[in-house]
Amino acid sequence: MFRFHGRVKNSVGLAVRAAFFNGRGGQYNSPNTTGGFFESAYFYAVRTSSITQTRGAGTPTETRATVATVMGYAADATLADGQTLLTVAADELRHEGARRVSEGVWSTVDADGAPIPAATLKGAVVEAAAENLALQSNAFTTTWTATGTPAATQNVVGPDGATSAWTLTDNSAVEAELIYQRITLTAAQHDVSIFVKKTTGAQSSYPVIYCQQSRNFIGLVTVDTTNGVATAWTSFGASVMAPNFTANCINFNDDYWRVEYSFLATVAAWLFAFAPAGTANATQSTGAIDVTAQGSAVFYGAMVNLGAYAGTYQATTTAAVTRNADVLDDQVASNLTAAAGTVAFTWTPSHDPSGTIALCGSYVDASNYTALLHDGTDYILRKRIAATDYDATLTAAYANGTSAKISLTWGASGINLAVDGVLGTAHANTDDAQLGTRWQWGADGNGGQQAGAAFKEMYLTPRTMSDAELQAITV
Repeated sequence: MFRFHGRVKNSVGLAVRAAFFNGRGGQYNSPNTTGGFFESAYFYAVRTSSITQTRGAGTPTETRATVATVMGYAADATLADGQTLLTVAADELRHEGARRVSEGVWSTVDADGAPIPAATLKGAVVEAAAENLALQSNAFTTTWTATGTPAATQNVVGPDGATSAWTLTDNSAVEAELIYQRITLTAAQHDVSIFVKKTTGAQSSYPVIYCQQSRNFIGLVTVDTTNGVATAWTSFGASVMAPNFTANCINFNDDYWRVEYSFLATVAAWLFAFAPAGTANATQSTGAIDVTAQGSAVFYGAMVNLGAYAGTYQATTTAAVTRNADVLDDQVASNLTAAAGTVAFTWTPSHDPSGTIALCGSYVDASNYTALLHDGTDYILRKRIAATDYDATLTAAYANGTSAKISLTWGASGINLAVDGVLGTAHANTDDAQLGTRWQWGADGNGGQQAGAAFKEMYLTPRTMSDAELQAITV
């Protein structure tokens, strides 16, 4: 048993009180000054939830040159108050679901000292850069064009806890009243998202949000504000539907859904519209917008970005704004060796499968690296040596908002992985893993193929684990 005294502040800005640990693993309940836990990197048993990752040596680094947002508890919030959309400083690690006491200081208890449920603590958010192309993203009487009256009114508490959300009203029985903005896009997949306030019970009308490229393409979504269902339309008169069109509704917090849709754009100006009362049918998917429907809906924070999913919200005013990518990594030295290593973590993706992503890895060059990938169907632990891939695989889907515990290992017995206790198919290759100087979380070790997820309970250790040990590591 070793005893450490004093306080240190690591490079991700988390104040840590040194813990009691024995270097052999297990569970340690020595709280740090943020209410989390600092644990040994050598482990065998189930660990406590933590908002800070753990390693054998050195400190992690987080870089992101821009401000960003995350879902969490405000400094004075209790569990009853609920989570809000927090804006954090550049280079500040974001801990989804935790309480932000001040810049760089986060807690796993609420303002009254009550523990935040472990399932709420998603971990450190790591995502790719994203540019919000929608101007005046939350100023719906500026830049946005309105049809009908009354004008949009900013009069409702929004996801950020301020009176920042807008009531849009359709009081016409002869036309669909809405707001819209035109944005010129490139020929690529794009995502559109907006926060919509929840309702209770059956409604007389429901919002319809849509995109349209002149008379060529259209894509529409009906939003069931009571049940949180986004229904993508399959036809709209004789119009051609926007290609690769999907829709999703996410339970953002106690008061708001975040509704998004994705489509393949053409090089052209596209119209993006939000109609508060586009239909009286909560799941309408064909036909036409109901011009006779009347009613109101509350909206906040429009975002239009390149890619198949939204990522965290980025506010704009008079120009498009880019949120830079997160780069979160640990040193390899003393934590992992080329001959032997084990990595384990819990991750919660912020999107459904979309191409090949990297959950973590270390990079030497394009022909030599070690990484954990997911290709939309399989988890792939890849040891790439001299442009030859040696893969251990496990067929397992992931889903937006669903956490999974991952463990992977390499050494004298080959390579393998496990997901929530389910063992993969090993590869027998025993050559040294190709490792750079850093182990990167949420990317391939070279800043590519970003996962778009939250990570917690991250462990590195320079030893190989048996199949039984890999399977014992579960959420």
